[in-house]
Amino acid sequence: MADLQVKDNTNRRGRRAPNVDLTPMVDLGFILITFFIYTTTMNQPNLLTLNMPYEPAETTTAYTDTSTMTIIPINNHKVVFYNGALTTEQDLCTADFATLRTLLPTKQLELKALPNSFSKQAHQLQVIIKPHKSSTYADMVAVLDEMKIHDIQIYTMADLSLQEETLINDKL
Repeated sequence: MADLQVKDNTNRRGRRAPNVDLTPMVDLGFILITFFIYTTTMNQPNLLTLNMPYEPAETTTAYTDTSTMTIIPINNHKVVFYNGALTTEQDLCTADFATLRTLLPTKQLELKALPNSFSKQAHQLQVIIKPHKSSTYADMVAVLDEMKIHDIQIYTMADLSLQEETLINDKL
């Protein structure tokens, strides 16, 4: 925007302060801000890849009973877990995610302390994750995060058996 210069009627010699029009500078500022907003790379989401092989429903997978833990996320951000094979309702334990975070390293240390007569796979923790229908997606992601945090290499996702589902529904 241009300034209107008015002549001073008094014939006095005086210096006037220089006047600078900042309108083009404001325009340039907005153009630069717009440029930097459009060219900035936003935070890229970190994705966790989960490869699940196809397995027919009638086959069962063999696992080492001493080194296997089954984790079942349920409602209210809790998990039900048991070690080895499920035989009775007393085998089921309920915990929150903070307890699970301390339980996994404890189980890993117990397995490393096994005698050398056990197989190499028996010394590694194997986790079976079976989400309950009342669990949320966030709970499932939290369990998968625990696998990454504690560097558990052998874990899988499976469906609940009918026995597990009835025992858990009775417990809830």
